Amino acid sequence: MKKFLETANIIGLDAKWGMGKTFLLSQLQNEEDISQNYYIIEISVLTCKVDQLIPVLFHELDKVLKKDGILSLQSESVNALFDSQKDFRSIINFFLDKNEGAAKSLKKFKIQLGNMRKDLIIIYEDLDRIDDDKIIKQILAINERLSNSHIKIIYQYDYSRMASLGIDINYLEKYIPYSMKLTELDFLEIVVMVLCELKVDTHILSADDLKISSSQNQDLLEKIQMEQSYFHESPMSKMLEEVSYTPRNIRLWIEEIISMISGYDFYKNSDNKKLLIRLLYLKHILPDCYIKISSLFRIYNELKYSKSNCLNKYYLSDIIKEQNFEQDRNEFLSYGENRKIMSILDFLGYQQIIIFPNNCSEMKKHLIEQKNEEYNLKLDRIYHNIISAGNHPETNRETIIKKIKREVLTKDLIEEQYQAWEEILGKSFYLNERIDGYTTINYFGHSYFEDVLDASHLMI
Repeated sequence: MKKFLETANIIGLDAKWGMGKTFLLSQLQNEEDISQNYYIIEISVLTCKVDQLIPVLFHELDKVLKKDGILSLQSESVNALFDSQKDFRSIINFFLDKNEGAAKSLKKFKIQLGNMRKDLIIIYEDLDRIDDDKIIKQILAINERLSNSHIKIIYQYDYSRMASLGIDINYLEKYIPYSMKLTELDFLEIVVMVLCELKVDTHILSADDLKISSSQNQDLLEKIQMEQSYFHESPMSKMLEEVSYTPRNIRLWIEEIISMISGYDFYKNSDNKKLLIRLLYLKHILPDCYIKISSLFRIYNELKYSKSNCLNKYYLSDIIKEQNFEQDRNEFLSYGENRKIMSILDFLGYQQIIIFPNNCSEMKKHLIEQKNEEYNLKLDRIYHNIISAGNHPETNRETIIKKIKREVLTKDLIEEQYQAWEEILGKSFYLNERIDGYTTINYFGHSYFEDVLDASHLMI
């Protein structure tokens, strides 16, 4: 693009919507040599009426002249001429016809623009979004007259869309002699560029944190392999293959991650950060999956699977335990909804498929199931905090264990420890109520001390 700017007055940037045209030009504007040598004017087709495109352009040119310290009588003259015209057609005809006054004003105006300390780049965003091919052609013609070695024009468009409007390659080459066709950017390339542009501290968020593809992420690869061992294919792998990302949605994803981490120290923890990254990935990159879960109070306790000829819903771990599951597994995945639920839960890290070690005792199995349940509850709390701006992202067990460590074990004297323990105990016999930011972990009929030991063991 820089090489073209040195030699060409008019340049085309050809790519489909969302492939990174705006992203590329944003990066170009941030280049030090570009910002030092050029003023930039951006004309957005989507944010102004078609009949106001040319008047908007010349008003923007007037602003640039004033910014450069030039008060232009010719600028006022051109703008007055525009204001006297009633519609876009008359403005176009005003310049394209051999109107002596208009031609003279435009010529003097160009000379004054050429006297500025910097050259000028005018960028037209999404030119192909104008539905009228005649208006596009007239805009091309006016800018051909306006451009010179000091005034560069860059058009963003999708050629396939332009062709569908009846503007073929031969016509485009007449008015846009130099064009660039964008190739698709790699996911990680965009991530690295956005992180650099935002000047993100790598201790807060790094490119390694944002590796989502299974080939780059060992954790996801293990989940996919586990799914394949059970189902001969991986629903999550299929979900990730269908991703459609753009520089814009990747940037929004990263910006929201940074906002959450900056606002809550809780998300600086690696495990909590991982869930935050994946949940916001669904929001910005896989919105259909995000919509499915965003209205739920919890995920794991509400997203359950269907079984054939049955109205009830079940957890996958319960379904797998059934004797006939080996025969029914293909039928299970034949339900598209089941496939989607499984891919979402596995992607977010929920423990669904439980593989017990050989010769595992019933007590050991019970403990593993308890740990998995606690882990899933932990993820649900984090999810609720992110989705609903909930004020307490930790589980009851996590909260009380931390409270005991902070308020009891930090005391030097046994008497002080005992008094602090009694205070915590006194607030923990309320069932299903939120007290000081947490609810009880004590089961009816259990020793509170026993339940604390159980909680501390599950936290290991």
